[in-house]
Order: sequence, then structure tokens, then C-alpha cells
Amino acid sequence: MPSIQTKQYDASPATSATRVAFLGLGVMGFPMAGHLAKAGHGVTVYNRSAEKAQAWVAEFGGTSAATPAEAAKTCGYRLLLRR
Repeated sequence: MPSIQTKQYDASPATSATRVAFLGLGVMGFPMAGHLAKAGHGVTVYNRSAEKAQAWVAEFGGTSAATPAEAAKTCGYRLLLRR
């Protein structure tokens, strides 16, 4: 079962060139990062538990990073979600 509802995105060339680092894949972060990936953004994720990051990559594509710094180093935008 997918973690987000199906939505059609119109990915423009400008959108697909945007690189985003998403740190924190909890209840909000996992689907939010998924929407960014589905919209055509290049998303690199980091989560304290590598298993959760790998599950996100398996569902949405993109890449995972071993550290927050590694995730952020090649991305123009960085989003951090924590509780």
C-alpha cells in the first residue's frame, strides 16, 4: 500500500533540476518527501534509522545519505522535520 495518495504532477524542466535534501522521515516527513519526488524534484533523504530511508528510496526513488551533511552538500534546498 503506498504511503501517499496518487496525484498527477506536472514536472517542468525547472522543477526537475531542483535538488532537495529532506532530513527526517517520520509521520509527516515520509509523505512530504514523497510528494516532492513525485513532483519531479531530485530528493536525497536522511533518517536516523537507515532502514526507514531505504524504505523511502524503494517506494519513491531518489537517494539516501548516511549523514545529514552528506544529504545537504549537493542540494539547493534543505528541509528538516523533527519532533
